[in-house]
Amino acid sequence: MAVSWLILCVIGMAVVGFFVARQKAIKVSEGDPRTLHSLPSYYGYSVFLFAVVPALLLLLIWQMIQPIYVGATVSANLPAELRADADAAGLAMSDVRRVAEGFEIAVREGAMTDAQIASMRADMTLLRERLGEVGVAVGSNVEQFTVNAARQMRNLDNRLGLLRTVVVLLVAAGGLYYSFQRIAPALRARNITEKAVEYLLIGASTIAILTTVGIVMSMLIETSNFFSLYTPSEFFFGLTWAPSFGGGSELGIIQLLRCTLYKTLIALTVAVPSGLFSAIYLAEYATPRVRAIAKPALEVLAGIPTIVYGLFALVTIGPFLVSVFGNNGLGWM
Repeated sequence: MAVSWLILCVIGMAVVGFFVARQKAIKVSEGDPRTLHSLPSYYGYSVFLFAVVPALLLLLIWQMIQPIYVGATVSANLPAELRADADAAGLAMSDVRRVAEGFEIAVREGAMTDAQIASMRADMTLLRERLGEVGVAVGSNVEQFTVNAARQMRNLDNRLGLLRTVVVLLVAAGGLYYSFQRIAPALRARNITEKAVEYLLIGASTIAILTTVGIVMSMLIETSNFFSLYTPSEFFFGLTWAPSFGGGSELGIIQLLRCTLYKTLIALTVAVPSGLFSAIYLAEYATPRVRAIAKPALEVLAGIPTIVYGLFALVTIGPFLVSVFGNNGLGWM
């Protein structure tokens, strides 16, 4: 079962549990909700949370661990000469993943059968033809071990995917049963629900903080690696920016700064007058009706990342300016 469908099944079970738990809370109150510690809805929320949170946490952990386990298991069966070279093993595993994904797509779309995959050989033209039909490009130098490893990877993924579905649904059902059995007038359902929400908010904020820390650490590590190859004086004071994938790059930031400041000056020349005049008009001259429409529209536009506007200008305004001024017209382009 696909992960999206599994999540929907868990949520569906929890929603049903919510309504059943609320009805049970009303039933155990013997028609007088005042005997309950919390409102009936809180009993439903507690059942919902016990069903959803453990199951989805398990699913998240499973989704992180399964690719690592499958990759390690499959790579252990690669030829010894490939495993001895980390780069070669990485390239080989990329081919294995591509072929395995191609097998899965081909079976799903009816281009191949499981029997054909089980007997597939790398030297068969059928491999490239069938995978090409579903949009998966396979080179002519696919080795037999790649096909064997792809079969193993697909089989492992399918078996673990089935096990994941069963375990996650069992955990969700177990949470439903456990929380449903606890429903009683004295159960502090509101406290349980509020504490669970508090932990969820703490977890969300922790993820945001750890994500920021991870971004900063990755930038620091890559910066350290960069300056181990290029001296700071060469980078900060160099006048030439000429990257080369073949080596011998000249990476001086002065040229980038000059171009950035040049483009910024052009942008400010357009943006400052138009923005300032628009603000004066909206603040002093626009009618309340115009202001009520323009202000929310401008706030929506302000919330869009500037890179979106840059890409839009690149594919629309840029070609227009080239058609008007030419590639070298007035030295602007």
